[in-house]
Amino acid sequence: YLTPEGDLLSTPQQRATYLRTVQDWIVAPQMRTAPGLAGVDTVGGYVKEYAVRPDVARLSAYGLGMGDLIQALDRANTQAGAGYIQRAGEALTVVNRNGLIVRVADVATVEIGQAPRLGGASRDGHEAVLGTALMIAGGNSRTVAQAAGERLEEVRKTLPAGIEAVTVLDRSALVN
Repeated sequence: YLTPEGDLLSTPQQRATYLRTVQDWIVAPQMRTAPGLAGVDTVGGYVKEYAVRPDVARLSAYGLGMGDLIQALDRANTQAGAGYIQRAGEALTVVNRNGLIVRVADVATVEIGQAPRLGGASRDGHEAVLGTALMIAGGNSRTVAQAAGERLEEVRKTLPAGIEAVTVLDRSALVN
């Protein structure tokens, strides 16, 4: 699968990570706006993470320690602005000493990884990502199921090419 960003996903794990990213950043936030929904519970895929593997020798060559790298990564995760991450984290600044900018890529290897999984989902024997719309306590299950279905129709229009959101269980049939 070739993503709209130009990344070729050649392994099942890469595709499952991409599907989870689409679910977490495109589908779930839009679904949460449906009237009567408390949230969206997601199972399956892999949560994308950036794995930073420090090189102690390169850190030392710049006069830096692990604490400096950890502090730079922590700052980048809690603020926007001067320290930002571009593709593969290469623009994240660890330190600027008199005009010498040391990037994470100068002192560590940055790779895309996956968080440990707490569960999986499959459809027709293939890895899938499952989102469950959760109704607010005391909600009307008929109107909430209808609103979730209508919202999913709108969400489908925003998905990347080749990605589809399929209704697995429409609770309105049960309610009726």
